[in-house]
Amino acid sequence: MLKIKLLGIGSDRYDNLKKDTLASVEEMGLSYQLEEVNSIDDILHYNIKSIPALWVNGLNAPRIFEHQDWENFIKYLNIMKKDILFHKKILVATDFSSAATNALEYAANLANYINGDLYVLHAYTIRNKAGSLASVRNVVRNDAERQIREEKERLEKQFGSKLRVLTKVVERDTAKSITSMAENLNADVIIMGTKGAGALKEFFVGSTAVEVAEKATRPLLLIPAKSTFQGIEKIGAALEDVSAKELAALNELPQLAIKLNAKLEAFHLYPSDLPETVKPTEVTIDDMTFPLNYEPIEGDLFSNMNNYVANQHYNWVCFLRKERNIFQELFHVSLTKQEIFRSDRPILILPPVAVTKTA
Repeated sequence: MLKIKLLGIGSDRYDNLKKDTLASVEEMGLSYQLEEVNSIDDILHYNIKSIPALWVNGLNAPRIFEHQDWENFIKYLNIMKKDILFHKKILVATDFSSAATNALEYAANLANYINGDLYVLHAYTIRNKAGSLASVRNVVRNDAERQIREEKERLEKQFGSKLRVLTKVVERDTAKSITSMAENLNADVIIMGTKGAGALKEFFVGSTAVEVAEKATRPLLLIPAKSTFQGIEKIGAALEDVSAKELAALNELPQLAIKLNAKLEAFHLYPSDLPETVKPTEVTIDDMTFPLNYEPIEGDLFSNMNNYVANQHYNWVCFLRKERNIFQELFHVSLTKQEIFRSDRPILILPPVAVTKTA
């Protein structure tokens, strides 16, 4: 049930906000409970800048909408309505390494947090000549199925009936299996760990994660080896040129941020020796406005980005994949040579053209 608190004191603006709110939630067929908070002392506990305002607890943690945020509130209601109708789908790829197991744990907590289904995929290839023997193939297959079954049982014991876990084992190229399954599922996000596998297993995150990042039509979230899920409060989207085309390609990001009840802001790093110009302080993505921060830098781009991301306390850092940009240099280096960009934050990579979800 959608819980709404109307914060304010008697005024025409207050009355209109109440009337419009009730009309909107009823038109969308959402069940709700409305509480009016009119005491100034009580209102001060909500840390709002102006009244009237709406306090809403519908998806995850509470969210505040002030009267000027009406369009964002309607957007929130629409996304919530879709959330009620459709399960969200998270696909996590594992090779059973410690980093992959950590990513699986992160994915399970994320799925539980947004009331989604968790799909666990293990894809493998047998490259030596012995792999042609049926007995060897059976041993490898049986071992993989045992491990993925144990992971499923562990998660079901940990989360109970709150989390639905579905598993799949395939003998096929790993990157192709991941991108194909994500597209077939119309997954909300693909999740992978950012460390390689052990001996005798396919090197997982070097070439594989880069290939998935380059070819996936769904968002890809890369989880550092020591990262743990503690909710998502703030997402930073790195912009290269702040163009209309770049912003249009980020259209899925506001919906994802709303599902996570996370604050979203964009940032652009630029050389400090460039002439000063008037810069916008907001960007519009999918008809919603978000803060845009500019940060002048000197010297190495990647170390500056590390420092900026840490200082802003982003839970996730989002990059848009393009044909040729910072992303290719950044990720080919960081995932294969493990140099330069050593962020301890999960990294969200969006495909260049947003793929519209239908279910």
